[in-house]
Amino acid sequence: MKTILRTLIVGSVLLLLVASAFGQQLQFTGLTTIAGDSVHKIQCKSVEYLPSGVIWIQAADVPYAQKDFAYLSTDHGATWVKRMQVSNPAYGGVAVCNIVAKDANTALIGLRTGEILRTTNGGVKWDTVASYADGDGWMDGVRYVGQDTLVAYGDAISTDPNGVYLARSVDGGATWTRFTNLPGDSLKIPGLYAGSFTYGQAMESYGKTAWASLYNTSNDPPSILKTTDGGTTWSWFRVTLPSGPAQNYIINSITFKNENVGFVVGRRAYGSTTAFNNYLCKSTDGGRTWSDTISVEPNVGHINAKPMTVRAIRGTNIVVAGGFGTAGAKAWLSTDEGLTWTSQSPPSLSVNADYRNLAFGSATKGIMVGNLAIALFTVTNPVTPAQYLGDDFNWPAGTPLLSANWYLGNSTTNPLMITSPGLTFPGHPGSGVGGAVSMLNTGQDDYRPFAPVNSGDVYLSFLMNVSAVQTGDYFIALGTSSAQFNYIARLFLKSSGAGFNVGISKSNETPQQYGTTVYNLNTTYLVAVKYSFAGPAADSANSTSDPISVYVVPSGSSIASEPTPEINGYLHSGKNDAADLASVTLRQGSTSSAATLTVDAIRVGNTWEAATSAAVDYANVTFLANTATVPDTLKPGSFVQIRGSADVFGPWGMSSKTILSNIAGDYWKGTARLKVGDTIQYKFFTNAVSPLPLSAEHQGWEQNSTDASGNRILIVGRRDTSLPLQFVNGTPDNKPQYFKPYVDQADSIDVWFRVNMAGQESFNKATQFMGVRGGFAGSDWGKSIVLKREDQHGNGGSRQYDGTNFWSGSARLPKSAFTSNVEYKFVILKTAEPAGEIIAWEDGLRAAPDAQAGGNRLILTTPGVSDTTLYWKWWANNPFVPFVGQDTVIVTVRANLSRAIAERGFAFGDTLQVRTGYGGTAKEVRTKALTRSGLTGTIFTTTDTVIAALNKDVNYQYYVVKSGNDVREVFYDFDDASGGSQAERRKMKLTSKSMTVNDTTSTSFDLRRMPRFRNTAKLSKAVAVRYTVDVRPAYYTVKSGKKLVATNISQYTIGNADSVITWGVWMNGPAVGGWDTRGAWGAARRADSTSKMHDDGTHGDLVKNDSVYSLVWNYTTADFLGQEFKFGVGGFDNEGGFGNNHIENIDDAAATYTIASQFGSIDPKFFNAWNFDLKKPQTPTAVDDQPAVPLVYQLSQNYPNPFNPSTTIQFYLPTQSIVTLKVFNVLGQEIMTVLNEKLGSGNHTVKFDASKLTSGVYLYQINAGTFTDTKKMILLK
Repeated sequence: MKTILRTLIVGSVLLLLVASAFGQQLQFTGLTTIAGDSVHKIQCKSVEYLPSGVIWIQAADVPYAQKDFAYLSTDHGATWVKRMQVSNPAYGGVAVCNIVAKDANTALIGLRTGEILRTTNGGVKWDTVASYADGDGWMDGVRYVGQDTLVAYGDAISTDPNGVYLARSVDGGATWTRFTNLPGDSLKIPGLYAGSFTYGQAMESYGKTAWASLYNTSNDPPSILKTTDGGTTWSWFRVTLPSGPAQNYIINSITFKNENVGFVVGRRAYGSTTAFNNYLCKSTDGGRTWSDTISVEPNVGHINAKPMTVRAIRGTNIVVAGGFGTAGAKAWLSTDEGLTWTSQSPPSLSVNADYRNLAFGSATKGIMVGNLAIALFTVTNPVTPAQYLGDDFNWPAGTPLLSANWYLGNSTTNPLMITSPGLTFPGHPGSGVGGAVSMLNTGQDDYRPFAPVNSGDVYLSFLMNVSAVQTGDYFIALGTSSAQFNYIARLFLKSSGAGFNVGISKSNETPQQYGTTVYNLNTTYLVAVKYSFAGPAADSANSTSDPISVYVVPSGSSIASEPTPEINGYLHSGKNDAADLASVTLRQGSTSSAATLTVDAIRVGNTWEAATSAAVDYANVTFLANTATVPDTLKPGSFVQIRGSADVFGPWGMSSKTILSNIAGDYWKGTARLKVGDTIQYKFFTNAVSPLPLSAEHQGWEQNSTDASGNRILIVGRRDTSLPLQFVNGTPDNKPQYFKPYVDQADSIDVWFRVNMAGQESFNKATQFMGVRGGFAGSDWGKSIVLKREDQHGNGGSRQYDGTNFWSGSARLPKSAFTSNVEYKFVILKTAEPAGEIIAWEDGLRAAPDAQAGGNRLILTTPGVSDTTLYWKWWANNPFVPFVGQDTVIVTVRANLSRAIAERGFAFGDTLQVRTGYGGTAKEVRTKALTRSGLTGTIFTTTDTVIAALNKDVNYQYYVVKSGNDVREVFYDFDDASGGSQAERRKMKLTSKSMTVNDTTSTSFDLRRMPRFRNTAKLSKAVAVRYTVDVRPAYYTVKSGKKLVATNISQYTIGNADSVITWGVWMNGPAVGGWDTRGAWGAARRADSTSKMHDDGTHGDLVKNDSVYSLVWNYTTADFLGQEFKFGVGGFDNEGGFGNNHIENIDDAAATYTIASQFGSIDPKFFNAWNFDLKKPQTPTAVDDQPAVPLVYQLSQNYPNPFNPSTTIQFYLPTQSIVTLKVFNVLGQEIMTVLNEKLGSGNHTVKFDASKLTSGVYLYQINAGTFTDTKKMILLK
């Protein structure tokens, strides 16, 4: 059946070369021969066109003599050579199914004998490189999917048990590997055929993606084989095509412009009388589903307009289809991705002519193959007359030209004015309309701009009456957009007998070119200057080929058509062409050489007709829009457009030419040239995606205005103007045209803040709130500006994003605050109150134009600025990341809470949770509660099912829930170079479908370390906390060759180890009153004595000069148990990155408490010369190289002493030792053992609780190695 069908519909060939552009018509030029062969004697199916200009065509002779040929062109079809490739007497027609090429030397063909032939010498010799059937398999597709990677496919035949032929080559087609494990069982059924031999392209590729069409004779729908990885793996799926019989569809031609958008043509009802009832369909999902039949010529009907092949030009919206109708070959062109089509009728010699295949080498050149003729054609866009500027000076006499939409060019003397009456010229539409402009021989020069033009012809015309003339000067000229005063096409007047001549210069060359006709004074003429762009605008800097012509038409002559020029095609080899033309200048020249004259009815257009027609007075209207009120993730590259009733606004469609450009943040600007006096309705249209896809044509309309029409209204005035700022209405309510999201107030500046919380998965927008804190009035870092959760977009069709992820609000700042940049941060609040408790601050911010090197955001201010909106931010600059993955993994999580319990961050009775999937690493963020293992112990565990990707990391975090409040664990991944919020997340790598994660190690830096939590409760009583920090990690790190670099002031570095001791240490953060509240890092912090730490035996320092610095800070019941802080040598921020700080909990059981730290423990990757777990250097160092560290065992006096009920005991170890610390009464009786464990070298502190003892004198004794010491302490109750 297949062979018979193909033989019946093989015909003679029509070959067409395409030179396509973005236009509306196909223009054809018929050819009669190719490589010496008459085009009436050849027929073909397959064609390949490469960007280099190489074209390969498969063809056969007519009448059939069982010979196939390859025609080759290397110059875009200008010349051809013929190559004989195969003889096939077994068939009465074409033997070649498909041709594909790499260059002019290498090409491959598929034969209907199941073979692949390859040439590497331009078709002179062909070698068989693959074969799978005994002369009966049709190799219908061979395509490149990489530099040297190809795929091929052919029929499933009865003698081959492997079914459909599917193969891949990775060496340019020299060798092939066949797939025998096909993705569908039906692919092995004999009679499953590959595409169509008769016409079209049955296999398509785009990058590494390829599609291959299949059909059979068993009443099954067609199907597609598809690969997305260069042929390594394949999928197979049935295709549901348009209405009609579901069986016997044949996809003859398939094309894709990208991975998603494609087209097919084919036939219905295989084997019936309607076999040629062809269809054309479109897919937007990579070929899975297809539209109903697209009618390329609705007024003719499908029977008389039958597409046979289709190709999409990549990188454009152009689609070309070929086929035939009742009168022979036809073609159809779409410039909007298949929505609308225009029919074409190229020359053909027979009603049997048709088009069978297409190939494009670029967006502007291609080739079409069919029957019985060859025709070159181009896609062109006919010139439509357009007037760029029209001015009849219809203003009251005495109006300065500068008040009539003209701009000052030079000088202020003798200003140009409107005079009355205007000039008259029979037949000219500007005759006697309005006024005119009188020009003297010296004075002011004025210009009027128009939209820049850089191609085609530009005509400048006007009426002119000269009253006096001198030796010669120019009075009118065109100008460029880059420099208005760069005058182009200067028109001169000079005396000649009783009259004058007209002359032209391209720029400032001398002498000028003058005409020979002498024109009369005091006579009105129509004058025109024509500038022709002879080549691309990009060539203007190096080209001198643009000609200029001058026309002078006397009164009484016809102006219906372009007359004979006075000066024709003036060129000057010494002056470059104009890059564009964008203005007209009226110039009053020099006193001794310029003319005195009157000018009227100025026109600028692209044709003679446009430049001599009635003036259409236009004004340039500039629109300034703000998108801060659109609940969508708009970015500077997004799509913002004006649509409305004016032609330049669509009208009301996506073809609107007024697309706004982003000028900063939420601010957008665009200018439209609108007809004076028109009342225009319009709306803003926004979409996060640009360029706007056709599928989103109506997804972006703003909500209505309060006008009865629901639209914005503009009455176009006579002067160019800039409209006030307009906020795009994405709110649920109708709004006035010039609404603002804040209320103006004198002597203040309103600042609109906006943050998107979609990337912060732990944020609960239903129960938590957002605010802003900063260094401005109304906040001063102590109160929040409470933000409001935004509503969904008011226009349901434009609701493409969940707007409730946004929070926004305004702060009113005094203008005096804008003398310098203002700092701020977003905060998560427990309640929607300015003084509400803060759940979390932003952290991890890096230096940027609007973010300070120190972690705060900046309002970049300038004196004199007005109200403003700040471009929306992701919380902590952490964008939402979509999930990719599909593996189901059973994960058991085990956590040891012993440290969290000891530090009072967790208590039995609290709820412990693990939350997995942050940052798009799993299908969803899941929360599971952990339960205690057994009745005793500190191990908590849970098991959960996670859908994610195997061998990828999943982010997770522990939370403790206390009294309904969520508290995230204190964690930092020191191996994560990204820093910020990502580094604060744990990671588990999914290595198997069932796995266990043990977060149980006691070290402070292992990724599997125990969780610990900040205690967010308030102190139950006042506590004096002694902070200590051992700076030896900094000393040894600098000693190893590193430098301490201040993150906030990078030029301050510490490169000498002794300087660590010399400079000293300061604290910063909420633990000592707040970040920077007592002075920013640097000199201001060093000036603050209250945050300075001491190693001199004072301020809580137990042993002076031991490299352990101390500071005592008093807290009240208004303070939190969990404190955050950071140390800095020299008062600089040099301990760790932004947002990576110490967090410790205070024990308020007693009136005093000690928090002991090691400098750099928050950044152990940098301070790697120190072992923080063993509290000693990683590499031993000579004693004389060390700072003042105790070289012997030492026991210090307890502090405080006397005490009630607890005190702190400090001791020092020069080396790792087993230490016991015991307490005795004065009788020598042992009361208790305070400590009995192995400890590393360094200083150690132990808290002794004597609440169960009576007042009196007690002794405490230490034993460490061979060292023993005893001291006395007094308990007073």
